[in-house]
Amino acid sequence: MRRGSSASVSMTSFKDVRSEAERAVDAAEGLAKGKIPLICERRGDCTLPDLTGKKFLVSPTMTVGTFTELLRKRIAEEVEEPFYLFIANEVLKASGTSMKDLYRAYKDTDNFLYVYYGNSTTSDAVQMGSFKSSHSPLERASEAQEALAQGKIPIICEKAEGSSLTDLDQKKYVVDATMKVGYFSVLIKERIAAHVTEPFYLFLGERVLTASEISMQQLYDSYKEKDGLLYVTYDNTAPETAARVGAYRLTHDVVERKQEAAEAAAMGKIPIICEKREGSQVADLANKKFVVAPTMTVGTVAAALSKRVASELDQRIHLFIGDSVLTACSISISDLYDSYKDAEDGLLYVSYSNEIPPLTPQLGQYKLSYTHKERMQEAEKALWLEKVPIICEKKEGSSMPAINQRKFFVSQEITVGKVMELLKERIAQEVSSPIFIFVRGDTITNVHEPIMEVYEGYKDTDKFLYVTYSDTNK
Repeated sequence: MRRGSSASVSMTSFKDVRSEAERAVDAAEGLAKGKIPLICERRGDCTLPDLTGKKFLVSPTMTVGTFTELLRKRIAEEVEEPFYLFIANEVLKASGTSMKDLYRAYKDTDNFLYVYYGNSTTSDAVQMGSFKSSHSPLERASEAQEALAQGKIPIICEKAEGSSLTDLDQKKYVVDATMKVGYFSVLIKERIAAHVTEPFYLFLGERVLTASEISMQQLYDSYKEKDGLLYVTYDNTAPETAARVGAYRLTHDVVERKQEAAEAAAMGKIPIICEKREGSQVADLANKKFVVAPTMTVGTVAAALSKRVASELDQRIHLFIGDSVLTACSISISDLYDSYKDAEDGLLYVSYSNEIPPLTPQLGQYKLSYTHKERMQEAEKALWLEKVPIICEKKEGSSMPAINQRKFFVSQEITVGKVMELLKERIAQEVSSPIFIFVRGDTITNVHEPIMEVYEGYKDTDKFLYVTYSDTNK
C-alpha cells in the first residue's frame, strides 16, 4: 500500500505559539465574518521563503487553484518554481474545489483549516483530488466499506489536473473484483466519449498504469489508500519518462522489490525489470528480472533481449523508458540506472517492443546527460536570443561519424536544408554525401521548410528540438 511523503511541517508552527482555546477564538472571529479561517505554513523540506503571516481569512467560494496562485505570488517566487499545497501530507490536486468544501472536510478541532506548502514531492506521494478534498476521511471510509461489504472494489476516478479531456459525470465506481484493468480503462474512455484513436492513460498518482491484464482486486490490494478507496486519474497525455505501474510492480510488494534491489547492489550489479510494452507482438518474458554488470551498454542489453524474445533472428528489439525509446546504445546501464532508477524501490524499469510507434520521443545521449531543468534552461537561452535550440545526434545504425557537439542554436529564419549543410560541416562530411535528418523517427524531406515550423511542431517538453541524422532514409 502506498504511503505519502512524511516530511514535517515548519519548525515553529501556529499551534506551538497559540493554545487550542486561543486558536478556537481566532477561528470563531473569522467564521463570524463569513470567512474560512486558514493557517498556511511551510513544510520542513521546503526551500521556499517562510510566510510572515500564516493566518488567512478567505472567501468560502474561493477555489483551491485561486488560493494557490495568491499564495505563490505572496511568496514572490518565479513562475517556473515548483509549488505544491499539502493537507495531511497529501498533495492537493483539486484546483476547482471551493475552500468551503475543503474546510468542511478537513477543518481541525480548533476550527482552523491547516494547509502546508512546499516545492518538492515524490512520484509515489498520495494525491488529494476533488473527491478527497470535499469528503472527509470518515465519509470516504464509510463509502469504501459499503462497497467491500458487497464484495466489490470501490474506485474514485477523476480527470487529471490540467487535462483537456472531458470530466466524468460521476467519480465513484463499484466494480467486480475480477474485472481487468484494461476493461475498466475502456469503460472510462467510453464514459467520457473520447475518440477511439485518442491517447488515453490511467494514473496511480504520478505513475502510468500499464498492467491491463491485472485484475482490479490485485490493483486494489497494492494501491488502496487508508480510507479503503482506490484512486485513479485519467489523461490523454503522459510525461515521456513517467514511471509505469506494470504487472511486476503489482505482483511484488515494495518490501520485496527493495530487497531485490539491495541484493543486486550487494553484488555490484544493476537490477532491471523488463516488461513487454502494451500491444507489442513479441513474446512475453517468463523472467522479467535481470541483474547485469554496470559496464554493460544499453545496446548490449537490447541485443541480448532480442535473442531471448524475438521469434525471428532478424527481429530487432527496442527498449523504452516510459514512452521514450532508448537510442543511446553506447551509454552504460550504470548511467541509465543513475538517471532513471525508481525512487520507491531502487529498480530500473524498462519495456521492450519490436516496433517504435510514429512520433515516439527519443531518449538519446544528451537527454541522459542532463536533467530536464538543465536542458530547459539551455533552450530558453536560445529562445531569448531568438534562436532555435536543436540537439542533433547520430541515428542508431548510421555509418556516418558521430558529432562532437550536439547542441545547435540556429537562426529562426533558416530552412531545413541549411540545417543539413551546417550539420555536414560539423561532422566534416563531404558536401556531395547524402544526409537525412529525422524528428521522432520521421524523415524531414522538405529542405525548403523553415526550421521554426519544424520546431513548433515537434519541440520537446524541455523546449529543444531533437533531430537525428543518417546517410540512409531508414
